[in-house]
Amino acid sequence: MMIVQSLHNPILGGGILLIAVSLYLQLTLQRRLDRLETRFKDNRLNSEQLDRWTFWARWLPVIFTVLGVVLLIWGFNEALEAAEAAELQGANSR
Repeated sequence: MMIVQSLHNPILGGGILLIAVSLYLQLTLQRRLDRLETRFKDNRLNSEQLDRWTFWARWLPVIFTVLGVVLLIWGFNEALEAAEAAELQGANSR
């Protein structure tokens, strides 16, 4: 029952979504870096822009993973507290 209730928690959903986006960004990292290099070779990006975009391409998966894990931990703690409160309320009503 607690698992079903915890799946409806929007914080958990946000954490799962961020981790999924992070996984996608990590899996497509090489392709995105190759495109940036191609744009640089075609003179559509200067070296400063290439450095900036490369920095963000490499660090966004890490940032999204950390934020996703924080949301998952926060959401699971809230779900656990809600389950404990419901259990105490059920025990008090007997």
